[in-house]
Amino acid sequence: TDKGVTAFEPSTGTILWKHDWPTEGIARITQPAVLSNTDGTSDVVIGTGLGVGLRRIHVAKEGDTWNVTE
Repeated sequence: TDKGVTAFEPSTGTILWKHDWPTEGIARITQPAVLSNTDGTSDVVIGTGLGVGLRRIHVAKEGDTWNVTE
């Protein structure tokens, strides 16, 4: 959304993790891309048009906790 990225548990709708990146009304026009790492974790690339750019966030689960870093 224009507020960032949120991941949900499909069967319950529970929020698993989120990354805030508000764009103040600029629509995100690109589909996020998931990149798998060799250590079993994943990165997600999110983009925004109009010169705002891209972000690559690292997503990892440790126990029951999800950690998201830019």
